[in-house]
Amino acid sequence: AELGVPVLNPAHAIELTVDKARTSLRLHLANIPSPHTWACESREQALQIAREEFAKGFSLVVKPLFGCQGKGIQRLDALAQLDNLSVVGEAYYLQHYVAPAQIGCWQDWRLMVVNGEVIAAMTRRSNHWITNFAQGASCFASTVPHEMAQLAIRATAAVEAPYAGVDLIQDPQGQFSVLEVNSVPAWKGLYQATGIDIAARLATMVASHIQQTRQVSLPEHAS
Repeated sequence: AELGVPVLNPAHAIELTVDKARTSLRLHLANIPSPHTWACESREQALQIAREEFAKGFSLVVKPLFGCQGKGIQRLDALAQLDNLSVVGEAYYLQHYVAPAQIGCWQDWRLMVVNGEVIAAMTRRSNHWITNFAQGASCFASTVPHEMAQLAIRATAAVEAPYAGVDLIQDPQGQFSVLEVNSVPAWKGLYQATGIDIAARLATMVASHIQQTRQVSLPEHAS
């Protein structure tokens, strides 16, 4: 990028999404609903938060700060479970566990946003609370209402990404929130579910970006 080569997604968008804590902060600052989140720097701090949240009746999910495809995430319901966690540098990233809207039916949605538009969406369902395609979830093409589409578009804008895969979940009260924003999203499952040529849409976006960059860089007298 420093040599003038168009890079999508740009480095600053990657920086805002590869670190889940930074993504959560961006969503919070943009007033975009997402599960209550804590980024802790010590086991003692994580224990205190877990103790308080368990007392309120909440379960927690701990995720690697830098991770993808549902790897390394665990649900916590008791303090003793923290003793079995392998956390790098005592960096604990904790979120409220969002119970499924329907008991026993774990599902969420992946929406692909390109240039401010939702171009494809799918429902991911599993017999387990982890619903990533890479962890064996079943994927189905989905139409999404305006509310969900706008959430995904706003979340993508909050991390300054030209394109992103946004994960949404619905709680038992029917409210939607943003679980994650992926600026390097895989789309194998999304393509299999929808048949939409996502690669072509991304290629069109890159070509358009290059054309716009060239027009800006040309002197006014150039043809």
